[in-house]
Amino acid sequence: MMAPPLDPRDLHDRPWKRRFSSVSAPYFRLPRRSRRATYICWTVVVFVLYFVLSSATQWSHVPDPRSFYSRGSDIPIQYSHLYPSLSKITGGGNRAWNRNVLFAAGNLDAASKLAGIACEMSMYGRSNVHFALMGDGDMDMELFRDFNGITEENTDCRAIFHDARADFTDLMSVERKKLVVRTALRHLRDFMHPQVLIMSAEHEDSWFSATLRDTMKKLRVPAIELPWDAADGLRWITRLDSGSLSAWHKPSFEIVIHADRHSGNLERLLKSLESAFYPTAHHRPKSLTVILNPSVPLHPFTKSFLSSYSFPSPSRTFIRRPLTAPKNPLESAKQYIESFYPDSDDTSVLVLDSNAEVSKWYYHYLLFTTLEYKYSSYQYHDTASLFGVSLEEPPSYLNGSSPFNVPAPFKGNQPSPFLYPVPDTRAALFFPKYWSEFHAYFSKNLLHPRKSSTSKNDTEPVPFPLSDAAANSWIAPILDIIRARGYVMLYPAFAYESLAIVHHEQPSYTRSLRGGRRIVEEKPLMEKNNLLDSLPNGDLPVYNNRLPLIDWWGRPALWDWLELDALNYRKYISNCKVDDTGLPWMVHNVDDIFCDPDGNSLE
Repeated sequence: MMAPPLDPRDLHDRPWKRRFSSVSAPYFRLPRRSRRATYICWTVVVFVLYFVLSSATQWSHVPDPRSFYSRGSDIPIQYSHLYPSLSKITGGGNRAWNRNVLFAAGNLDAASKLAGIACEMSMYGRSNVHFALMGDGDMDMELFRDFNGITEENTDCRAIFHDARADFTDLMSVERKKLVVRTALRHLRDFMHPQVLIMSAEHEDSWFSATLRDTMKKLRVPAIELPWDAADGLRWITRLDSGSLSAWHKPSFEIVIHADRHSGNLERLLKSLESAFYPTAHHRPKSLTVILNPSVPLHPFTKSFLSSYSFPSPSRTFIRRPLTAPKNPLESAKQYIESFYPDSDDTSVLVLDSNAEVSKWYYHYLLFTTLEYKYSSYQYHDTASLFGVSLEEPPSYLNGSSPFNVPAPFKGNQPSPFLYPVPDTRAALFFPKYWSEFHAYFSKNLLHPRKSSTSKNDTEPVPFPLSDAAANSWIAPILDIIRARGYVMLYPAFAYESLAIVHHEQPSYTRSLRGGRRIVEEKPLMEKNNLLDSLPNGDLPVYNNRLPLIDWWGRPALWDWLELDALNYRKYISNCKVDDTGLPWMVHNVDDIFCDPDGNSLE
């Protein structure tokens, strides 16, 4: 049976379409057997490629990436291990002022020394301590920490370690290495803004040390160069915070010695100063001035000794001899106060009696206490009442009685340094702003002698318990300003050693008023660096909370009572209006002491 004919309308209205008409190319289809062969071929190709690629990762010989670079070429600078540790910085690294302290080392021996100091500093928690391993060494950071015993299992070290070495540094030229160090320091600065950089320059390559110094100077970050034996000789540096460390180069000391009749004692003192241990080459006395006694001819032996004495340097050693000897305490005080005037707010004066002899570690103690109490970020404002640091315990009370009883230590601890308002005149450091204030007060007191007020005070303060010898001393004219301000001096209280000894060949006000000689037991000078071992808990106590306070009469006191006594005494010696809200500390101006009877300033 034949198929019916197609309707012409179907041909015109719905034109016939070939199957797979969406493909523009002519339809082509392999026979079934050919398709199977094609599939097999592609499978073999994929398998071969997989085998080749997987075998490449299992080669026994992998090319060294160093082989792609030649020694001394401009190798790209990449810090593959630095940024993971930088991301851990949380101590205000984005702020210019923070608590970050950075240790940097390139030599592995120097790095091992500094790592121990950094860990000890971090355990006190006063600063955020960072350690950066730099240079061209190739030891892995974890291996370095294991060799030095700095692991999380066996140490309490809280320092953050940074691997600031670039890849393939050992193949770079020296100039390229310098660029690597400079770039790494800039990265560290941008991420943490360290307040100070601590390095050990003695065992580092010269190019490395010079690059650190120059870069830190450009970045305006102080750099501390520790000596090789810093772990022992400068162990106390681990107790300082970032504020004190950043002021490492600021404080300087000038020495003034007032000689007496015994020239042999003067030579002993000068020899002890010259043979003392000084922290760094920068930390030495700024100058030394010897003021001879005008009433005694200069002995030929003394003259010969002084002519060859060149400490701290020939250009900074001065010998002076007043024209006449002081005839009364006022002239004596004038001679003492005129012997020094600070040229900056960081230059203190160390006043020494010619009968004194200092320990080899005296400068360490003075620098330690100055940085801690005058430059610390935490205690700077609290220590506004501290005008000086003594190297010896008070030889007697202000009324002349002796011996002086230092505050008893806490059970099982070392004796604590203490605060006492009476200044030491034989071996003491005076801070510059306070010495300038004493200078201004003494000068104005000569022009406008003080007269006690009689109408503006309810009660008259208890007078000073002055002995005759103390009243005739040069300190008597400045006791008024010290009491009116509530100032105090820091005294040591070492149990078995001392930082200074004042020998007793010459009578002094430490003797009894009847002139009889007292047998004074002298503690030996500190020969080894036992500063931290001689302090309670191995550190200087916190100023307002832990330091014992002794009043003018040698009794334990509180700060509130000392401030109240200072306010009342200021009213007693001055006609100026006194604000009862507090003491004018940190002003160091005496215009509020000298007024006319109507309360107007005399200026």
